[in-house]
Amino acid sequence: MGIMSPIEHWRLIKNRYQLEGTVCVSCEKKYYPSVYICSCGSRAFAPKKLRGYGTIISFTEVLASTELFKDCVPYCLALIKLNDGPVILAQITDANFQDLSIGLSVRSVFRRYFVDGQDGLIYYGIKFVIN
Repeated sequence: MGIMSPIEHWRLIKNRYQLEGTVCVSCEKKYYPSVYICSCGSRAFAPKKLRGYGTIISFTEVLASTELFKDCVPYCLALIKLNDGPVILAQITDANFQDLSIGLSVRSVFRRYFVDGQDGLIYYGIKFVIN
């Protein structure tokens, strides 16, 4: 067994890079990100890989941002109802604000979030594109 590279280590963070949440073993409600107690009161969960398809239920365009995301503005954020059940907040990429509408079908993609400084780490994660 070899030494794990930093890239391999970060990609094992399932809720950021693999769209993995949990499912309640009592009522089968799915969560993303994971929670510690279900709305039914159960604390028993199993991992659940989400398929990454959903529908926009609300959206906005971000025109001002923190220093970390200053190179990204403007960008679009949306509340997405995943076909698997959970509602998540995610960035919409490869689309203009005018292209978005409530009810639009989207799918998850793996994209760059930001670079930490000129020579810093590159952070990646899940974003969504129009399906």
